[in-house]
Amino acid sequence: MGASWESGRPVRVLQPNIENLVVWDAVAAEASYQRLLQLSRTACDEPGALLLWPESAAWPRLYPGDERLRADISALVAAGCPVLLNSVRAEGETYFNSAFLVSDEEPAPYADKRHLVPFGEYVPGRELFPFIGKLARNAGDFQAAQEIRLLPWGPERLGLSICFEVVFPLEVAAAVDAGATALVTLTNDAWYGDTAAPWQHFRAARFRAAENRRPLLRAAITGVSGLIGADGSVLDQLEPGQEGILRGRLA
Repeated sequence: MGASWESGRPVRVLQPNIENLVVWDAVAAEASYQRLLQLSRTACDEPGALLLWPESAAWPRLYPGDERLRADISALVAAGCPVLLNSVRAEGETYFNSAFLVSDEEPAPYADKRHLVPFGEYVPGRELFPFIGKLARNAGDFQAAQEIRLLPWGPERLGLSICFEVVFPLEVAAAVDAGATALVTLTNDAWYGDTAAPWQHFRAARFRAAENRRPLLRAAITGVSGLIGADGSVLDQLEPGQEGILRGRLA
């Protein structure tokens, strides 16, 4: 099994090169969203091509609650291109950091993040030490997934890693043990800025592909995005600060 240009199911990895907004700017957020949609329409150039959006690419719009986002994705699906995206998923009063594979299938299958970022996506020890929550006011309040969910795409079963989950070998291996035929990472590395961290994160993804003998598709919001073969080799990539589309096939 591996990624190939010649045969298999078409995939499109999008890198819209969206920077994180430290201060909310509605005009900048709208421009980023328009850039994401234009890139998606360009990438939807072959029937059945799976479009991979990076982590938080549509922020602050959430799927499926945001009517405009839902309509824009539906238009891409109607054009023949399912979309794999990251969004917050609500289950009552509990929230998950999730990936949805939106196609003709209803409801869209999802996979929740299993390994959360402490003080970023949850506050450890909040129950025992309530004052900690006040020290980390900007931290999210997500719940970690308690099970592995693979996203079905034709004959493929996609094993998801959201952001830094891919650095944990045993967690990625568990998805393969559960039946993943290919690996996917959706990440927002814009927080790292102009450092070595995006490249280190990318290298970890290459190790996971080689360890598990599975191709890996990596969509990063500002880089490094890549098509990684089942031996860890890089078939194609987009570096930090680049905007573009990676085209490949899963075979």
